[in-house]
Amino acid sequence: MRILIIAALMACTARAAYAVECSFTTECFDAEECTETDYSLVIGHDDHGIPILETISETLRVTAIAGDGENHSTVTATGEGAIHLLTRATGGDARYTVHLTEGPMTISYLGTCKAGD
Repeated sequence: MRILIIAALMACTARAAYAVECSFTTECFDAEECTETDYSLVIGHDDHGIPILETISETLRVTAIAGDGENHSTVTATGEGAIHLLTRATGGDARYTVHLTEGPMTISYLGTCKAGD
C-alpha cells in the first residue's frame, strides 16, 4: 500500500497543473443536524510541485493520496490540531471530513469534486 501511495504522489507531482475542485452543499457538525453550506476546496500543487489541499482558511500539505486519481481517490492532509480526509467516488460525489483533536470533534461536508483546468 505504501508503494501505491508514493506512486500516486509522484504522479501528482509530475502533473503540477492538475487540480481537483470540490464544492460542498451540506455541512454536518458532530452529532448536530446537518445544514446547507457553500464551502469549497482545491487539491493542487505548490510552487515546488508538492500536493496541497487549499481551503478559504488554510493551505495544507497533502500527506497521502490513494485511488486511481480519475474515478475515485482519497486524500489525507494534516493541519494544526486536525486531520483532513477527502474521499471522491466515481462520478465526483465527495465527502470531506475534518477530525479535530480538541474535543474531539468532527465536521463533515457532502458535495462533488471535478478535475479543474
